[in-house]
Amino acid sequence: MNTKVRNYYDKFSRVYDWLSPKAYYHKARQEAVDRLDLQEGQTVLNVPVGTGQNLEYFQHYLNGTGKIIGVDLSEGMLSKAFDKVQ
Repeated sequence: MNTKVRNYYDKFSRVYDWLSPKAYYHKARQEAVDRLDLQEGQTVLNVPVGTGQNLEYFQHYLNGTGKIIGVDLSEGMLSKAFDKVQ
């Protein structure tokens, strides 16, 4: 990945959740995850995971079971997602 692009997303990660709040995309995220028809115990691969805004939607269906794997090329985005998991 181009270093310039990675640096952009690292910086953007600092304000992403503020510029794209949960309320703004809630309906679309909820519908997308509903269509996955997730069941307890399944594994979800979230690419790109970004700041982890989808994690709570996946967890609603997995109910503390299964596994969510988040992948992103931006360390900044991964750091924000990691903070949400904690």
